[in-house]
Amino acid sequence: QSVIESSINVSSTLPSINQASSVQTSVISLTETTTTATFQSSTSFPSPSPSPEGPYVYMTTTVQALHDTTVQLNCSRAFPPSTINWHFNGSKLSNSMKYNITRSNLLYIYNVSVNDAGVYYCGTSDAFDDATSDRVMLSVQVPPTFYDATLTDKAVVIGKSINLQCLVFGVPRPVVTWLKEGVNVIDSQYIINNVISDNRVSSVLTIENSERTSQGNYMCQASNDLVEKKSINATAYITIHFPANIQPDNEKIEAVWKETANISFTITNKEDIKNITNIKWEFKSITNNTYSSTPGSKLYRVFSSINVNDRGLYRIIVTTEAGIVTSMATELDVFVPAVLLSYNGEEKERKSGQNVTFNCTADGLPRPKIVWRKDGQLIIESRKRVISTSQEIEGFRKISDIQQITSTLTITDLVRGIDDGSYSCRADNEANIGDILDTSYTLVIDPLDEVLPPQNYCQPFPCQNGICESLNGDFLCVCDEKFTGK
Repeated sequence: QSVIESSINVSSTLPSINQASSVQTSVISLTETTTTATFQSSTSFPSPSPSPEGPYVYMTTTVQALHDTTVQLNCSRAFPPSTINWHFNGSKLSNSMKYNITRSNLLYIYNVSVNDAGVYYCGTSDAFDDATSDRVMLSVQVPPTFYDATLTDKAVVIGKSINLQCLVFGVPRPVVTWLKEGVNVIDSQYIINNVISDNRVSSVLTIENSERTSQGNYMCQASNDLVEKKSINATAYITIHFPANIQPDNEKIEAVWKETANISFTITNKEDIKNITNIKWEFKSITNNTYSSTPGSKLYRVFSSINVNDRGLYRIIVTTEAGIVTSMATELDVFVPAVLLSYNGEEKERKSGQNVTFNCTADGLPRPKIVWRKDGQLIIESRKRVISTSQEIEGFRKISDIQQITSTLTITDLVRGIDDGSYSCRADNEANIGDILDTSYTLVIDPLDEVLPPQNYCQPFPCQNGICESLNGDFLCVCDEKFTGK
């Protein structure tokens, strides 16, 4: 515990009655390793002179001490031992736990506080107006301390206001400074309001319309300076919560029936993932306009064997500290591969000039398309080769929402050597390409019953400048009016 020693030098010469008081300032010299502080006069004043007109004016020394230290005052005037009295603010002092008056005229004041600040003097009289002593003005520095509430970490939703309060006591009254990440707060975003009462300061830092940049470490720093500069600080971390930004990884997903599919969403800010308190999946069937909730705990969902009933819109609702956010929807479509009703064709016999039909039925989701081939070559529809289709709402496999189609190929005026051969059909949709017959249809045109077309006697063309008409075993040339036949 430091001991502060002050010597009071009292002049034997009496001051004039109207002479103004002279102030003598003493300076404390302290180091952390010393236990005694000696006050030495930094300013010299002339000795007082007597005046016949009234009381005396005294020399005054100002002493500054730190709170909770020991101060030593020395009555340096030559009084007989044990004949002096010490006074504080007009009251006589005596030995106690607080004060110790020695035979050598020393006054020790232990554990000084702000209540010990005031005027001390020594003399041989019990009265305060004793004219035999100079005075000591003792000032006590109380380092800053926080009282009542201290700074605590806070978390707010972006856009909301934040108040940080710092309550400080000290003598002399502390100066409060606010810092963010070690830098003084001077931005217009911040408002500082200081309420001062005696030696107390209530400082409030207000952040209006908080932003992402408002997040960080804030410090309230309080300091005062009398004997030496004393500072304290308190910190608080402000967390800014903002609504999660959720995006579907795919706007549309196409999957094949009975295979694996995966729907996933991404939260762009990793900090948001830490703050998630709840995830809820919502599903709207492709045949229903209302979302239904399904439990979930992750940002993705895996279908190990997807079904047609899984088609629809999917979205997630994420709850964080900043509130509830609903994502955009991902569309999931499920395809069922096209399948032929029958894979075995048959052989058909026809006569020249007759007609023939072939049928091919398939189902799938979406409804398949059927193409025909003859001897491996794609058949292009014409007046001779007509392709017609019929559709059914339900498929023969009885799968939900599956669609059926039947394609009929009709060939007219059959000609041997042209229309006979192998015919096959193939069913395609978005799920697969090329579900074909195992055994093709075979068309055979009987040569024995072949009806030959009539002979065209206009080939090669025998008429000149006229029109040729083929007759039974002959031809006829029809001439224009300006020509004669020959």
